[in-house]
Amino acid sequence: MAHSAAAQGALISPVGHAQAVFFLRQLVGWWFFMLGRFKLFDAGTAAIVEEAFVKGYSGGWIPEFALRLGGYFDVYAEFLCGLMLILGFRVRLAVWLLMALLVMVTFGHQVKEATFAMGPRVFPPAMGLVGIALLYTPARDVLSVDALTARLHTRLFGAVAGGPKRPA
Repeated sequence: MAHSAAAQGALISPVGHAQAVFFLRQLVGWWFFMLGRFKLFDAGTAAIVEEAFVKGYSGGWIPEFALRLGGYFDVYAEFLCGLMLILGFRVRLAVWLLMALLVMVTFGHQVKEATFAMGPRVFPPAMGLVGIALLYTPARDVLSVDALTARLHTRLFGAVAGGPKRPA
């Protein structure tokens, strides 16, 4: 009996699928994690928020509290969600938060400069996030905390998602 991806009607094999998702998670995760690490520990969170967000957009229509909130969200989301992608922990949540971050950043750049082009700082990680969103399933991403916890949950409680099986 044939077990190839084509014979099963799949575009890629389970191993190829797992490999692609793992690669995307690592690539995008490290990109965001290192950027967040730089902002947190090298440049300093307060300095980034003050310079890039508050001073960078002062005098506009966006209130200062929103600029500060966006600045802190930017730094911590990059760092924490990047780490979540690297580890494969709560991948869907991390992808949603990072997608929201990129929408916010792109919006901010458009407010400041209407002709802002999504260049190498926004477009590649955005496409990586789209790839993860399309391909990710914990069952197939075997090298992740999510897959490990799913397997552990199945062993402890069975296939029912609602908790332990009750005797009949």
